Amino acid sequence: MRALVPPGRWPGDGPPQHGQTLVDCWLAHWGDDPGRVVLVDGQEPGRTVDGARLTQRTADLALVLSEHGVAPGTRVMVCARTGLDSVEAILAVLRAGAVLVPVNPASTTSEIEHLVSDARPTLAVVDDPVLFGSSVPTMS
Repeated sequence: MRALVPPGRWPGDGPPQHGQTLVDCWLAHWGDDPGRVVLVDGQEPGRTVDGARLTQRTADLALVLSEHGVAPGTRVMVCARTGLDSVEAILAVLRAGAVLVPVNPASTTSEIEHLVSDARPTLAVVDDPVLFGSSVPTMS
């Protein structure tokens, strides 16, 4: 599964305003035309996400992350196959103000243990919680 941004739809076509984060730019862009498709699933034809849904879904996920102890500046690992769900998870981590620690889902258990030891994440958002064992709290 691959998430694609439709041509001519990349958020932040204009310059950011002073003090705006990348997330602020995306939210403003999506809010300009909430019904416009902003993501297209490259593997599942017809599966799309519009700006309103992406805004709401990432806000909901950011709230769930905060309920799991995620706060601005904390580290969150995301280990998920490429697709719309992983894009939403990544954006939710950023909306929560956390530091994104991306993990390749093809990583070995040993590699993941090293990353966890080094990054000391508050939480891992994962497709397969078994890969992480009990080394870090996970959310699927």
